[in-house]
Amino acid sequence: MTQNYKKNDSAYLDKDGLIALIIIGVICFALYCIYIFPIMRGPAADMEIHATVDPHGTLSEYIVKLQFVDDMSYSQFLTSINSQNFKSIVDYEFRTMSDIQYFTIKNDSSSRTISIISTRQFDPNNVTTNIRIKKNQDSWEYEDKSILDSQ
Repeated sequence: MTQNYKKNDSAYLDKDGLIALIIIGVICFALYCIYIFPIMRGPAADMEIHATVDPHGTLSEYIVKLQFVDDMSYSQFLTSINSQNFKSIVDYEFRTMSDIQYFTIKNDSSSRTISIISTRQFDPNNVTTNIRIKKNQDSWEYEDKSILDSQ
C-alpha cells in the first residue's frame, strides 16, 4: 500500500507556518537572552586593576575597580555575599587580607561600582594571601588572585 502526499497535506509546512515558526523561535530566543541567561550566568562586572611595584618589591599603589554591567548583576553580587554569611562588602573583600588597615573600599551603588584602594604602600606577600610579588634575577613577577574567586 502506498500513499501519495499532496502539497496541502499536514506532512508539509506551508510558507505561513514556516514564518510563524521562525517568529516564535526568535521570540523564545529573545526571552531567553533577556530573562533567563542573565540569571544563569550570575553577576557580571568589568574589572580594572592598577598596581605599581616599587624597587623594593612593595606595592606603592593598588586599585581594583569592579564596574557591574547592570542592576541585576550588582544585586546578584550582593545576594551572593549575604548568602555566604558575610555582613558587608568590606568583610567579603577583606576575607583574604591579614591586615585591612592598608585598604579602603568604596561602594557606589548609584553607578554599581566597587573600588578597593590601598591607603599606603605595603608588602603584599605579608598582607594578603592572594597577591604575590616574586623577585626574579632581573625582573619582578606580579600575581594577583584577589578577585579570581569572587562571585
